[in-house]
Amino acid sequence: MESHPNCRCTSTAITKSWEELGAEFGFDFSAAEKAGPSFAEVADKYGVTPEQRRAYANRKGSGEAYFRGLKADEQRAILGPAKWLAWKEGKFAFESLSRKTFSAAWGAGVKLASLVELLGEKDANYYLRLTQNGLAKQNLNADELIKFASLDLRPLTSVEIGKISNHVARAGFPKNLYQRVTAQFTGIKLNGKPLNKGESISVGEAHYVKHVILQKEWPIGTSISQYLASLAEVISDLKSSIFISRYHDQLQIGFIGGSKQWKGPDGHDIILVEYRVNIAGLVTGYQPEDIQEILKNKNRTDLKWLRNPLEY
Repeated sequence: MESHPNCRCTSTAITKSWEELGAEFGFDFSAAEKAGPSFAEVADKYGVTPEQRRAYANRKGSGEAYFRGLKADEQRAILGPAKWLAWKEGKFAFESLSRKTFSAAWGAGVKLASLVELLGEKDANYYLRLTQNGLAKQNLNADELIKFASLDLRPLTSVEIGKISNHVARAGFPKNLYQRVTAQFTGIKLNGKPLNKGESISVGEAHYVKHVILQKEWPIGTSISQYLASLAEVISDLKSSIFISRYHDQLQIGFIGGSKQWKGPDGHDIILVEYRVNIAGLVTGYQPEDIQEILKNKNRTDLKWLRNPLEY
C-alpha cells in the first residue's frame, strides 16, 4: 500500500455482503443484518459518540464523501483555512489534494498537495494573504471580509461589519443580470408600461414586480426606488441581525430587520436581504413569513451569525 512515514492508514479486507454470500451459496440471508440489536441500540448502550456513529455510517463511502460529511470547522482543521476556502470556492477538485510521490529510501507514497501546487503561486498567495491579513485586522475589502468571516478564525469587529454593511447597501442588485418576463408578470405595469412575455428586465426590477406589485408585501404604491431604499435601510440598521452562509454552496451574507412602515397588505414583520459574493450584488430582498424555514433550508450550510443572532 502506497503510504508515507508515520502514516496511520492500514489496509483492511472488504468482505462480501450477506446478499452476495446468499447468492453464492444459495441461501437467503436477507434478514441477517436485522438479527440481534441494531447499531443504534448497541451505540446507546456503550456510549458511542456522535463522531464515532458518523464514522460508522460513512464506513462504506469514499474518502471524499466522508470529508464532505464533516462539519465546516472539522474540514478547516484538516485542510487549513486558506486551502479550505479555495476548495469551497471551486478553485480545485477534491481529488487534486492527493499527490503521488517516490523516495529512494521509502519507495512509492502519497502526500497532501500544497496550495501552490494546487493553485499556482499567485492565487495561493491571495488566499494566504486573505487569512493572514484577516487575522491581523488589516487590508481586506468588504468581500474579502465576508470570506474571512466564513473561516471562523475570529469575530469581526464592529468597524469591519460596518464596512461590509456600507458596501452591500451601496451595491444593490447587479445591474448586468437580467431575466425573462414570465406569464406570471405579463401585463403588470413597470415604469408605466405593461410587461410583455419574453422581454428582459433586470433582476432588481423582477424582485420589485414579484414582491411589491404582485405579492403586495410592501404598501400599495411603493416605487422601485422606495423598495430598494427599504432594503438599504435594513442593511444599514445597527439593530438588524447579520449572518453568513452558503446557499447552494455560494457564499452569501444576509440581513434581517423589521419591516416597520414597509409592511404591505400581504407583508410580514421582517425583511430579509441577501448579498452573494461571487456576483457582488443582492440576490433577494423580501418579507418572509417564516424566517426559521429560510434559515433551516437544506440547501443552506455553514451558517454563522455576525451580529444579533436569532434562535432557530
